[in-house]
Amino acid sequence: PKDHSTVSSKILVVHGQTEPEAFVQVGDTSATVDDDGMFRAGIIISLGDNIIEITATDRDGTQFSQAITVTLQPQFPLFLSVTEPLNSTIIVDRVIPVSGLASPDAMVTINGKDVPVRTISLPDIPSGKIGVFTTIISLELGPVIIQVSATNPSGQILHSDITVTYRP
Repeated sequence: PKDHSTVSSKILVVHGQTEPEAFVQVGDTSATVDDDGMFRAGIIISLGDNIIEITATDRDGTQFSQAITVTLQPQFPLFLSVTEPLNSTIIVDRVIPVSGLASPDAMVTINGKDVPVRTISLPDIPSGKIGVFTTIISLELGPVIIQVSATNPSGQILHSDITVTYRP
């Protein structure tokens, strides 16, 4: 992986190239080095930032070291729930809130506009965290479709269309 990259799997394969016949250590793991000097080692990383030290020692005993930082972010199951407004509601105010819940790592859009997702802790659910979003939108007279989408870091997308009718 590149320095300062973010991954979602705790099993990481570190690879690169050194001199043939060099000995390479990735953290506490000895890497496999082929005849062309290509090396690889599988390691397990922890949640959050991980500093991975890579050390190559050539035949003469000269050492070359490099440290990279890799961040492990948890991957949450993707979900989306719009809590307000309710579907098929008649609305009398032109400006209304649109709120809901989503995966804590989701990116949410409402009618194509990005909406911030705030993460809160909830110890009663398996992941221990949930995402909360809210924004204000303006309605046009008559039936209005509010399109809400959530996308996780893996690219999965969920959509929820809410239809309301604005009648002042």
